[in-house]
Amino acid sequence: MNTIYIHGLQLQTIIGIYDWEQAAKQPIILDIDIGTSFQKAIQSDDINHCINYADVAKRVIAIADKHQFKLVESFAEYIADTILSEYQADWVRIKLDKPQAIAEAQSIGIIIERKNGS
Repeated sequence: MNTIYIHGLQLQTIIGIYDWEQAAKQPIILDIDIGTSFQKAIQSDDINHCINYADVAKRVIAIADKHQFKLVESFAEYIADTILSEYQADWVRIKLDKPQAIAEAQSIGIIIERKNGS
């Protein structure tokens, strides 16, 4: 098994349970690890035979632009489900940082891991 990763993906989205959080976009930083096989891509040297990390990043940014979530858990789960279903990944791990959530903390967040088919 191999891993494609996108770390430090910075985006802006509406997220949070408080009214002030629903009024303006906030920064979110994502680390995304995607488990997949590279064998077909290695043999063919063809981008169409692997998960294109640029496409994944664009898709995640589009989700952030289009949707609003109250919980970081819901946002991360939506991203995980999208990657597993649209890119046929074997597994995905998402670390989501919400750096402005608590003034006294550098960052807060969650980490989720999901497998395809479970």
